[in-house]
Amino acid sequence: MIAEQFTREGTVLEWGNGLLRLRLTHGMDQPVVLEDIMWGVADAPARTPKQTLVEILIPSLGLTDTPNRMDKTALGARLRYRAHSEERDADTLRLIVEQHDDVIGLIVVTVFETVEGAAAFRTRSVVSLEPGRPAIRIAAVSSFATGAILSDDLTSLKIWRARSSWSAENRWEVVPLRDPAAQLIAPHDPAEYRRGFTSATSFGTWSSGSFAPAAVAVNSVRALAWQVDSPSPWRWEVGERAWDRSALPRFMEPEPIGQIVRRDIDDGAYLVVSGPTDDFHQWTHALVQGDAFESVTVSVGVGQSTEDALAGLTEIRRAWRRMRGGAAEYPVIYNDFMGTLEGDPTEEKLLPLIESAARVGADYFCIDAGWADNGEGWADSVGDWNPSVSRFPRGISTTLDAIRARGMKPGLWLEPEVVGETSDAAIELPEEAFLHRFGGRIRDRGRFYLDFRSSAATRHLDRVLDRLVVELGVCFFKFDYNSMLSPGPDGDGGSAGGGLLENARAHVAWLARLRQRHPDVLIENCASGGMRSDFGILENVHIQSTSDQPNPLLYPSIAVGALAHILPEQAGNWSYPQADMTDEMICFTIANGLAGRLYLAGVLSRMDDRQLELVAAGVSVHKRLIKIQSSSIVRYPTGMARWGEPWSTVAFDNAESGEVVVMVWRQSGADPAVVLEIGVDDGATVEQVFPPPEIGRPWTVELKNRRLLITGSGDEPAARVYLVTKTVG
Repeated sequence: MIAEQFTREGTVLEWGNGLLRLRLTHGMDQPVVLEDIMWGVADAPARTPKQTLVEILIPSLGLTDTPNRMDKTALGARLRYRAHSEERDADTLRLIVEQHDDVIGLIVVTVFETVEGAAAFRTRSVVSLEPGRPAIRIAAVSSFATGAILSDDLTSLKIWRARSSWSAENRWEVVPLRDPAAQLIAPHDPAEYRRGFTSATSFGTWSSGSFAPAAVAVNSVRALAWQVDSPSPWRWEVGERAWDRSALPRFMEPEPIGQIVRRDIDDGAYLVVSGPTDDFHQWTHALVQGDAFESVTVSVGVGQSTEDALAGLTEIRRAWRRMRGGAAEYPVIYNDFMGTLEGDPTEEKLLPLIESAARVGADYFCIDAGWADNGEGWADSVGDWNPSVSRFPRGISTTLDAIRARGMKPGLWLEPEVVGETSDAAIELPEEAFLHRFGGRIRDRGRFYLDFRSSAATRHLDRVLDRLVVELGVCFFKFDYNSMLSPGPDGDGGSAGGGLLENARAHVAWLARLRQRHPDVLIENCASGGMRSDFGILENVHIQSTSDQPNPLLYPSIAVGALAHILPEQAGNWSYPQADMTDEMICFTIANGLAGRLYLAGVLSRMDDRQLELVAAGVSVHKRLIKIQSSSIVRYPTGMARWGEPWSTVAFDNAESGEVVVMVWRQSGADPAVVLEIGVDDGATVEQVFPPPEIGRPWTVELKNRRLLITGSGDEPAARVYLVTKTVG
C-alpha cells in the first residue's frame, strides 16, 4: 500500500512489500527523488540525498554541472511530479510514478516492481511525448538513479565491481568512493574539483565481457546491490554529489590561509545505472508522437552487508524465474568439449565417452561444436545445422540413440545468432535477415549476424530447432555465441547502438517463444564461456556457462564470483576430471562444478574403475546438494571472492532446511588453516560430503564460536565440501 504524507518541504510517498519500503519525495519546484530504501533496520544517519529519480540527456540541454558524468542532466532536473498509482497482478507488486517536463512535453514514467518477502525490487524508465509535441532525440536515459544508502557515510563508502574477460571472469575488486587517485583532486577544495567517479561499462553484445553486470556499494551502515537485466550494452556510475555552491557561502579560515571550509553534511553520493548511451555506445533514440522508449531493467537489492544486499538479488531472481516456469529439476549434463574433443566429435570418439558418462551418473549428453562440420571448419560453416556425414557415417541418429540407450537425453551445441559465410543459409536467406552497417552485412571471422527483428531470420531458426527437436529428439541445446558485435547495425536513420538494443530485445523475445513452443527442452546460454551472463538472458534459459577456463586451479574464484549475479542452480561450472590427474586434483575440479551446476567433461573413457567411482561420487553428491543450494542464499565466509587468493570459500545457507553447504579450495603454498565465518551455533553437526573420507589426505574441522576452523594437510592443491546441519530448536 502507498502511504502519502505532506510536509513543508514537499510530499513523501512510501511504498513496498511489507519487508521493503521505498521513500520518494517531490515538491513543486523539485523532481522526484528516491530518498531512502528501508527494511527492518534502524533508520540511517540523517542525510538527504539530492540525486533525482531519473536522468535524461538530450544534446540541446546537456548537463547542469560536471561534464562527462551521468548525473545532473538539465532535463532530469526539470522533471516535475504528475501522478502515481499502484498495481498488483499475480505475485507482482508495482508502483508507477509519472513525471513531466512542460517545456518540451516529455512524459517520464518510472516503474518499480517487487514481490512479497524480498528485500529487492526492479525498476525501469519509460519516456514518451505529449500529443502535438515535436520529436526530440534522446542521448541517455537512466534505468535507476538514487543517492539513497550511498549517502549515509561517504567516508567509508566502497564499491565492489568485477572485471571480466574471456576465461578470466568475475575478478572482484573494491574501490573506495574517496580513493585519492580517482575521486578527490584536493579534498579541501571547492566542489567543482570533485569530478571523479567509479564506473563500469559494458560494450557490444557481450554484456559481461568487460565487467560483471552486478555491483555493490557498501558503507558502515548499509549496502546497495544492483544488476543490469539486459544483454545489451550498459553503464553504471557512482560518484560524489557535492554541495550546491549557489546555496552555500564561501568563507576563509585564518589558519591555514586559503583553505576552504567544507560542510560534509551537505554532500552526498549518487548512483546512475543505464542501458546504452550516446557517449559510450553510439546510442540515441528519436522520440516521436505515438512512440515510447523503455529503458533496460535494473534489479536492486538492499541489506546491512554486501552479502545481504546480494541475497536480495538472489531472492528476486528466483521469484522472476518461478513466474517464467523455471525448472525445479537440475540434471547433470556431460559435454564433450572442454578438455575432451574440443570441437572434433565423431561417432567413433563419442561412443566410449557416452558409455563412461552414463557410468558416472550423467543425465544428459551434449555433443558440442563440430557435429555439423563436413570438413570446412565448424567456426565458419555454422548456420545450416545439418548433421555431418563424414563425422557420422551411419547418421547422427545412431549416436543419439546410443545416448538414449544408456539412459541419458541427447543435446547439441548451436550458435543460433550467426551464419557462417560457407553455409547455404548465407546465400539463401534474404538480406533483411542479416545485420548491416554502412550498406553491407556485418561480418566477424567468417560469420554474418542474424537480425532477430527480421521474420525471415527467426523463421529460419524456428525451422532448424523444430527439426532437431521433432526429427532427432534433441532435448538440450547449448546456445553459444563466440562473436562480439559493437557498436551495432545502422539503417532507417537510427543509431548503431539503437539497432543493437532492438536486436538484443528481439533475441530475448525469440528465446521466450522457443521456451513456450518446446517447454521440455533445456537451454544453456554460453558466450565463449561467461561473456554474456546477464539476467535478461538468464530469465529465459535453464543454465549459464560461467567460463571457458581450462585450468581447474583458476576456476574456484570464477565459480564463486559468478554467484553474485548468477543463481547457484543456473551457474554451470566446468568440471573436467582426467585419467592423468591425482585423486586430489580430480576432487578439486569436481568441487569447482559443485559450486553451482556441475557441468561435466573430461576423457572419462580413459579412467580406471576406481577413478570413475570417484567421479560418480561427485555426481551423486551434486544431485544431493543442488536441492539445498537451489533455495539457499550465498555467503562468503572469508569475504567476497577475490581473484588469485590462496583459499577460496563459499557457503550456501538454506534457512528452511537448516543446512549450510560449505566449500573450500586450497592452493599450493597456502596457509594450512582457514577460519570461516558461517554464523552457525557450535552444536551443529559437520559432515565431509566430498571427497569420500578415504580419498586424499585427512583434513580436520572444528566448529567453535560460530566459526569453522578447517585445517588441510600437504601442499598439493585440494578441495573439500562439508554439510553443516544446524541444531533444531
